[in-house]
Amino acid sequence: MNELRYTAEESEKGALVVTFHGFSGEKTFKDMEPIFLSLIEQGQNKIIVNLENIEYVDSKGWGTFLWAAELARDRNGDVVLAQANIEVQKIYQLIGIEEFIKIYPTIAEAENVLCAME
Repeated sequence: MNELRYTAEESEKGALVVTFHGFSGEKTFKDMEPIFLSLIEQGQNKIIVNLENIEYVDSKGWGTFLWAAELARDRNGDVVLAQANIEVQKIYQLIGIEEFIKIYPTIAEAENVLCAME
């Protein structure tokens, strides 16, 4: 079983780009909750989740992303997603959560929108 690891790098504009590694179907998105909580409690309230290594997002995953976004919004920030594969994008559109959390095609586009927030 793979251990869920992540890297977090600050972008030039001040957003935090979080990329998860080692994700497998055996790991749940619940493992991401303490990571998001810790980052946001440390003052990182503008987070871009790089989905390039995530092949599939289940209902728990979407719930985790929505929860993290709400937590960041309570601190005048947001969590957005970027670089999702076509399957993840299809599910995103199917469940209709575009109003609640955004997916951008690239990290740069996500960064531009997120860092323009006041």
